[in-house]
Amino acid sequence: MKAQFIYEKFTDESDPIHDMGIGLRHKIKEWLNNYNVINYVINNDMQIDIIGDFDININRHNNIEKFPNYIKFNRVSGNVTLQNLGLTSLIGCPKYVGGFFSCHENELTSLEGGPIKVLYTKKNTHENYNYGYKCDHNKISSLRGLAKIIYGNLWINNNTKIFTEKEIRKISKITGTVVTTKQ
Repeated sequence: MKAQFIYEKFTDESDPIHDMGIGLRHKIKEWLNNYNVINYVINNDMQIDIIGDFDININRHNNIEKFPNYIKFNRVSGNVTLQNLGLTSLIGCPKYVGGFFSCHENELTSLEGGPIKVLYTKKNTHENYNYGYKCDHNKISSLRGLAKIIYGNLWINNNTKIFTEKEIRKISKITGTVVTTKQ
């Protein structure tokens, strides 16, 4: 019987780390597959772009306090729904969202790591009202990390601190209504 060496499996065109099912790219793919994310691109810098919506909720998954340190989203062309997961951090979230961004009903104390731009329009969602950015029903006590541009409404009510519309609009361009009251 002829001895087989590991290098015999590879060709000049192959990626040995990928072919062996190890490495960061493989780890990212496993995580995305676990959450049923199918339309994505892993960029050379290992940041992830998603074509379409990204939806994780407690009805289908266990609590996630934060994204693993190897998961870093860049862009999502559709909506992002991260509600009722027990999230304590938005680090790793997409920087640019082409639809609405919802992280309501979590354990967030800050919006750091959240998107820079949320570009919701009615034509890129099935919703009937002007969503935009929903971060209500958390424990937010600081506006640090709030998106610089939000197309649509901002829902930041029912948090630890009640923010004024004036202080919010001072740091973020919002095209819709700001909902800030504690209900």
